[in-house]
Formats: sequence, structure tokens, C-alpha cells
Amino acid sequence: MRKVEITMQPKFDLGNVGITRRAAQAMASFDNSAKKFAELLVRHASGDWGEIAESDKRMNDRALTDGNMILSQYRIGDELMLWVISDPADDAGQRVTSVLLPDER
Repeated sequence: MRKVEITMQPKFDLGNVGITRRAAQAMASFDNSAKKFAELLVRHASGDWGEIAESDKRMNDRALTDGNMILSQYRIGDELMLWVISDPADDAGQRVTSVLLPDER
């Protein structure tokens, strides 16, 4: 198992962050949903990619330097799975990060 060091220091800039309507509705059913949302973003930005394959984790690690897409997957409660996707950086190095349900991709 890969050990991930989680820090409060981001490894990359999330850029503009958005959440889909369906993902926001699903999260709203949980206590402290705003806190959980913020925690997902902190985990994503700090390099904790959540529940994805090792090969995808390695691709995310490379994307920190090459600017490609970064995908994390997190489980909230027993049933809700959310994706956090940071799109490839634009020419200015900026990203757009989206939180969505897996079937919304």
C-alpha cells in the first residue's frame, strides 16, 4: 500500500472550483457538508488522491509537474462517491477544478 503524506500545504493550485448540482444535492444530505466539501478539496490539492488505482495515482503525481488532468475519488458515508477533477492547466498554468458524481463525467 502506498503511504501518502497529507499536509495542509497544497501541491498545486485548484484554480476556479465548482460543484455540479447533483453532487451538491447529494452532499447536502450529510451533516457538516460544507466542511466535508472543504476537506475533499484539501485532500485533493495536497496529493491524497483517495480511492483510485495505483497507476492513476502515479499519473496524478506526474500531472503535478506536467500540468495534465488530476482525478481523485472519495467516498462520503457508505454510499456516496465523489470525483474531484482538476482539468489540465491552461497556457497560464491555471486549472479549473470540478466536484461531481462519477456518472456525470
